[in-house]
Amino acid sequence: MKARLARVAEIFHPERENGVLGTLYIAVLVFLLAAYLFVAVRREAGYNPGLYRNVYVYFMVFDFILFSLFIPFWETGESTPQKARPLKTAAGIAVLAASPAPLILAVFMAGRISPVNFLLPLALKAVWGSAVVGLRNFLGAVKPGWRWNGFLTGFFIFSVLALSGLLAFFHVEYRQAVITTLYDRDIPGVFFLNPLLSLAGLVYCQAGGGSQAGLFPLYACALFWGSAAAVLLLAAGKIPGGGAGRG
Repeated sequence: MKARLARVAEIFHPERENGVLGTLYIAVLVFLLAAYLFVAVRREAGYNPGLYRNVYVYFMVFDFILFSLFIPFWETGESTPQKARPLKTAAGIAVLAASPAPLILAVFMAGRISPVNFLLPLALKAVWGSAVVGLRNFLGAVKPGWRWNGFLTGFFIFSVLALSGLLAFFHVEYRQAVITTLYDRDIPGVFFLNPLLSLAGLVYCQAGGGSQAGLFPLYACALFWGSAAAVLLLAAGKIPGGGAGRG
């Protein structure tokens, strides 16, 4: 029994590089949150709960962008048994995605505002990160050492988050649609496969904004990227030598 527990502990022991990555990620978030709160609170004449709701929205959006920049460098160690690599990768990414939770709670307490279900955006962030790392690992397993793997992963992130967002903007402008909320019926559903747009719509609703589609865009986006992550991580793990890698 002890041998089995030791083996499990060894499998899920975090990589040293991931610890450094996570520490840097949280340090950047802490610095920027503190700086923003310092500037924003000084501009307010008195207590304004709406200020802290806006802080929550801006923080969650920026956190997602920063997470997307850091996650390609997440490492799954080569010492991990190949069958355990998909699970270890997904679990580690989930921990990284949830790590800003104390900062979010600090915003709620500082602003004395009612907490919202911030686990939903964190879960979306986790499945998106797993899909990104799954793609990187799959490319590395198919073509080990290929110098374009990192570029393709970065271009994938840029295309999904930035280019599809620009396409949504141009679509709205071309249609001359009147948009009253981010989850608006005049925005085609396919654009909500962009996890940044889905997350922004969710936190906007949580901060008091409206929605014409409920939370369907969020669930569809999470299901899509969760399925993609599972397929890519498992496929990479089945290729000999696959499932391990770094950015």
